[in-house]
Amino acid sequence: MHIFEHFDSYVAEIDGKVVAGMGLDCGTYACLVDFIIVNSEYRRQGIAKKLLLFAFKYAKKRRQKIIKGLVDVKNNKSVLDIWAKYGFKQDGELRNLYEPNDYYVYIYKRL
Repeated sequence: MHIFEHFDSYVAEIDGKVVAGMGLDCGTYACLVDFIIVNSEYRRQGIAKKLLLFAFKYAKKRRQKIIKGLVDVKNNKSVLDIWAKYGFKQDGELRNLYEPNDYYVYIYKRL
């Protein structure tokens, strides 16, 4: 079992306007990317990539061994390819018992 120490959230701003956010939970050996959300008007501009690269640096600075997350496949199946591009591997699924076609994929990357 792993218990996370705290939750940190970060935002990306352009001209003083918050356009994206990311949540991280870091513990003794791993950081969990809870979410990365980019305003629809600002997508496809590399903002999520910059947040993710920040997460890598942050995790390494805290001497974490792994960075991980869950991907909602029902709504974001193609996003698995994006995570793979940054070195994430898939490691199992979490099924929704009430929605048979709704499930999450565990992803991780060793740092």
